[in-house]
Amino acid sequence: MNFKTLVNFLEEQKMFKSTSKKKAFYQFKNFQTLSEDVILKKGMSYQDVVNIALKKLKPYQFTIALSEFKVITITSDNRVETDNVANSGDYVFCGTSNELYVLSPEKIKKFYKQIDQDLSVDLSNIRMVAKMSKDFWLNLQLPEVIKFEAPWKSEMILTAEDYLVKESEGKYYRIGKKEYEDSYNQPGIVEQ
Repeated sequence: MNFKTLVNFLEEQKMFKSTSKKKAFYQFKNFQTLSEDVILKKGMSYQDVVNIALKKLKPYQFTIALSEFKVITITSDNRVETDNVANSGDYVFCGTSNELYVLSPEKIKKFYKQIDQDLSVDLSNIRMVAKMSKDFWLNLQLPEVIKFEAPWKSEMILTAEDYLVKESEGKYYRIGKKEYEDSYNQPGIVEQ
């Protein structure tokens, strides 16, 4: 079964359920502060400096990209969830498992509320999510990994135990089990 067929099945079975993020508060960390003790050595690229600086982000912290760089999201199951490019002005978040992910300023306005320099999750923003339980995966005899294209045009993987988020019609992305369960309510539960 390919990704499109799987999504059609999920839609037909009404497996996408409304949910919301759990209450969370993200603290802003200035990128300059993150990278101030990183010395630009001869032969060290800007990407190298960025990679060292981003390792200093802790869960529930974010920074704003000053220029373009690559961000690779590795989840707690040691899978590369996706790779993305942070453009100048994009937000780079550190999730609950120290995974990094990128959000555009437009998505920030949609999903978060600004509190001074920090951000709070907007609980009124509902997402449609389907859980890929192990039993579901085995019953459909799905392959170990299904690959698909994320809304940001990067290849993503989907496996048993993951959660699939429907961003909008035809646009989906994966969230790993631990990262999802640390950050979101179970599908069908909306926090007010």
